[in-house]
Amino acid sequence: MDATPFQKSFQEINRLSIRLLDSLSALTALSELEQVMDDEVQLLDNVLHILLQNQDVERCSIYLVEENRLVNYVGASWSDGVYNDLVKKPDKDKRPTTTFKMGEGLIGVAADSGEIQNCKNCSEDERYVKKDGTVKAGDGSLVCVPMISNAKVLGVLCAYHPKPDHFNYEHERFFLAFSRFIAQTLSNVRHMSTLEEQVMKRTGMLENALKETEQLKEKFKELAYVDELTGLYNRRFFFSEATAALSRAVRYGHPFTLMILDLDDFKKVNDNYGHPVGDLLLNVVSKILKEQIREGDILARFGGEEFVLALPNTNVKSASQLADRILKFVRENELNEEIPDFSVTASLGLTCLPAQIPGDTSDLLEQMLVQADDQLLECKANGKNQFRIHESDVVSIKPGLQK
Repeated sequence: MDATPFQKSFQEINRLSIRLLDSLSALTALSELEQVMDDEVQLLDNVLHILLQNQDVERCSIYLVEENRLVNYVGASWSDGVYNDLVKKPDKDKRPTTTFKMGEGLIGVAADSGEIQNCKNCSEDERYVKKDGTVKAGDGSLVCVPMISNAKVLGVLCAYHPKPDHFNYEHERFFLAFSRFIAQTLSNVRHMSTLEEQVMKRTGMLENALKETEQLKEKFKELAYVDELTGLYNRRFFFSEATAALSRAVRYGHPFTLMILDLDDFKKVNDNYGHPVGDLLLNVVSKILKEQIREGDILARFGGEEFVLALPNTNVKSASQLADRILKFVRENELNEEIPDFSVTASLGLTCLPAQIPGDTSDLLEQMLVQADDQLLECKANGKNQFRIHESDVVSIKPGLQK
């Protein structure tokens, strides 16, 4: 009995089994790449090395679709040494730069048609187009397989063998499966990259929104305590801060002075020169006051042309010197040339924390404001352009209304 047919069958089965194992090995290795790769060029370079290690090809490359052309992203051959470390990043400076238009050459036809192109002999096939970076013209075989994911061509996988008629139907089936696997892997990597970009973008937007919210919060908080015209704190802020500062002075026995300043005959400025000039004068006086106070002093516009100052750790002598300086700078203000027929002056009432502090200090600040205001009225009644000091015991003063 002739055993030749059985031997041939066995050889064929063995060949097919080996090819099947090679194909399974290639697909298995490819499936593992997605879990560790997040860079397209590195991913595709490793894909080609897997192909070279598990299939009988001499050279392979991958072209990706960019707008209306195909760009050679990676290429590998046996001469490069396919057993190098798979996770080693390819040198981007040495990347191939060959491009094809859609429909140009075997690569362009594969991308344009979405169908595999099997060139049995490059030297005889009119579809083969030689470019710098492509395989040398000769009798070799070239197969170009579209990489399709979700009905979209992402690129083309090319495999070359120096012998003609090398790639048969079995090769085509493997390359189709392999290319689909590459396309899906690439699509997943891109999807994850897009998700990461979107997450980073959304995170950045949220961070900016939070930052803007905090800024608005601070702005509204500032607006709630700041006088819009002069930029000084308003009476709401003053009562909160001055109450706390006065409580500390009482607790530790430190001096504390309160003064109220009012511009003399301010109504005449508005009536004779207009409200814009009046507003300008208020800003000039605000600037003078800000330049004269120390850090820790509390300055606020109390309303209209009236200003209030709370001066922690300030005794009668120091407060008197400050009051004298303030009145001097108000008289010499920079707006005198704008209003030549009007002399800008101010009156100032001043009171200090007494040596004998009452047991109940809940209305102490209000009492001191009344004292300072009484002295301010005395200034107005006695010629203006001056300051007066209240030095009597605050206990004997009845609480008045906040001005």
